[in-house]
Order: sequence, then C-alpha cells, then structure tokens
Amino acid sequence: CFQLSGSAEKIGEFLTPFLSPDGLRPNNPLYMDGTRQGETLIYQPNGSPQKLVGPVQFFWRPNSTAATDNLRHLWLWVHASASGHVKHLFQQQASSHPEVQFCSRSEDVLRFEVTGPKSHRIVAASVRLASTETSAKHELWKNLLHLQSLSSLPSGTVLGLEVLHPSSSFPPPSPSRQHLLFNSL
Repeated sequence: CFQLSGSAEKIGEFLTPFLSPDGLRPNNPLYMDGTRQGETLIYQPNGSPQKLVGPVQFFWRPNSTAATDNLRHLWLWVHASASGHVKHLFQQQASSHPEVQFCSRSEDVLRFEVTGPKSHRIVAASVRLASTETSAKHELWKNLLHLQSLSSLPSGTVLGLEVLHPSSSFPPPSPSRQHLLFNSL
C-alpha cells in the first residue's frame, strides 16, 4: 500500500501524468468520502495509452469529523509485479511536488479480501473491533454481522475499521471431541 498525503487538489495534480486523460480519477466525487474503493490504470508519466504500468486500486481515508485542515490521505494498492516500478515513479514525482507526501504503508495498512458463500461468516468470526473505534462504528459493525449476505451492499463498498489482529480470535476454538461424538448420535 502506498499513501499520498496533501490536499485532494494537489494529490490530483500529482497523479495527473500517470492517468489516462479520459479514465477514472481518484478525485471523482463518488470516492472522496472514503466509503468506496475505485480502480484505474497507472501509466508511465504522460504515457497513456501506450505505456501501461498496471492497474491500481485506491481508497480515500475518510476525514475525521474534527478535521479542520485540508489534509487528505489516498491509499493505493498496486500489484506486486508493478509495485517497485510505481514506487520509483512516485518518488521521482514527489521531488517536484513538495506539497504532496509519498510513503509506503505496506507494514501498517493491511487489507484482505475473502470471497465465497461463507465469507461473511468467516469475517464475522475472525474480526474484532478495537476499543478505540467510535460507538457508531461498533453499532454499524453489529448491524452488518446480522446480514445474511453482503450482496445487498453496493459494489466497491469499503468500511475502514481499526481491528484487533485476527490471530487473537481466529481460528475459533474447536469443539471438544466428546461434544462432537454426542452431537452426531
């Protein structure tokens, strides 16, 4: 995961040479509130459409309600095969855009995707919210746990949460062998 920090306008200017002139841009209002992730393509600077580097998924970190400044954070996920190249390109670009800070967040911003018919139950069983999360997010998480299927949510929906490390509650304890024998009779 890479992070660009600065005003949304300056981040947009920073990314302009890497994006197709008629392609999806991260500063599209649909994505700015941080509840949806988007996908676009990264090119060599001013190299669209011939010099494709690779696809990128992006997510704006939501602004806190107490935020009074213009500082925004855009997180970008690039395929591992293109990650080093994108890092190099962005480091070069950052030297000419001091109002945008670029850094790698691969050690502390993690994302995982679970797919399949039992994915909702697996996530519900393995994720526990940190006590630092707001009561509104705890309530939202509790409501999401009661959904039968996540297909009712819009595609690309993102819920940014601070969670406890999944290994602290997963895998769930196995039922005792004796309990399994009695239940099968």
